[in-house]
Amino acid sequence: MIKEYGSDFHYLAECPEIKGKKFLEDYLGKDYQLHFSGRTALYSLIKNGIENLGWKRICFPEYFCHGVIDYIRRLDIDVLYYNDGPYVAEFDSSQFAAFDTADTAIFIVNYFGCQKTKVLNVEKAVVIEDHTHNPVSAWALRSSADFCIASLRKTMPIPAGGLLWSPKRKQLPVNVGDERSFVNSCFFMNLSAMVLKAEYLNGGNVAKQDFRDLFIESESMYSDIRIQGPLPEFGFRMINYVPVNSLIETKTRNLKLLQELIDVDFETVQGYQIDEVPLGLIILNESKEIRDRLRAYLAARNIYTAVLWPNQPTAQGRDFSDSMLLLHVDIRYDANDIAYMAKTLQHWAQSDLFKSEIQNATISL
Repeated sequence: MIKEYGSDFHYLAECPEIKGKKFLEDYLGKDYQLHFSGRTALYSLIKNGIENLGWKRICFPEYFCHGVIDYIRRLDIDVLYYNDGPYVAEFDSSQFAAFDTADTAIFIVNYFGCQKTKVLNVEKAVVIEDHTHNPVSAWALRSSADFCIASLRKTMPIPAGGLLWSPKRKQLPVNVGDERSFVNSCFFMNLSAMVLKAEYLNGGNVAKQDFRDLFIESESMYSDIRIQGPLPEFGFRMINYVPVNSLIETKTRNLKLLQELIDVDFETVQGYQIDEVPLGLIILNESKEIRDRLRAYLAARNIYTAVLWPNQPTAQGRDFSDSMLLLHVDIRYDANDIAYMAKTLQHWAQSDLFKSEIQNATISL
């Protein structure tokens, strides 16, 4: 058996057999619409807003995945920015006074899935919330926004899946696009990669590059406009079989254990709720150079981290993006795996080569 940590999910065949609450049936419990991805859900919503509700502009936070924003720019709508990011200590709702018009949509992000609820004092503007990093947070489940979206594959072991719902019970748009052949190709290519990765990790006759090529090719299809379309039926069944309570319990347990095992002071990122479960363990370093060296050190030991998100347009955003790493501690890992991650970070901290760097880092929950 091969042990690797992080990166794309492999196929977890045991998920349908795990008893527990189901996401769509037991957690969401309201009208919803499934899309191929979070970005296609957002695109469908904004397209409907332009054509039927008179939307003329949408306001995004400065710190976000700009690949998604570029995808939305294909629509005939002005894209504006406001100040927000995981580095912002207090969410400033007063900045939206100039945007509070009926032709404006404001997009709000729960960074890493455990921020405090962000309240907008707007009367006319439409509020859209992104709960990708924790679709079952208290904020998500008790939201009072006009609309909410989530890209489910970021937290669930599925090849694709985007969710759109309206806490205010507003009418959801028709799922635009019907490129079933292209959509199915992307979905089942990603699923094939997940299955091959599972076989690789189990010691099967699969080369790592076999599934990596499929992951890379399917990921490139996400920026294609033809990806607008309904999620395949098998995708719906996979989402409904995801044992959400097991995902939450495992991640909570793993984060707690990792915190206990690492002999480094933990600090919280601004605005975090300590009773929520973040997307993963976030390590903040003093510089991009130090971050990149730590990332390479971990990768050499089969621990693959993520950066959310590179290529930020503002100096403050770049400073945060260039310093952060995200370690995955989800349902794929048990106590032995977490102990290995902790031991690897401890070795980094105790190494003469890296000792000065780790002292300039903070590890955040």
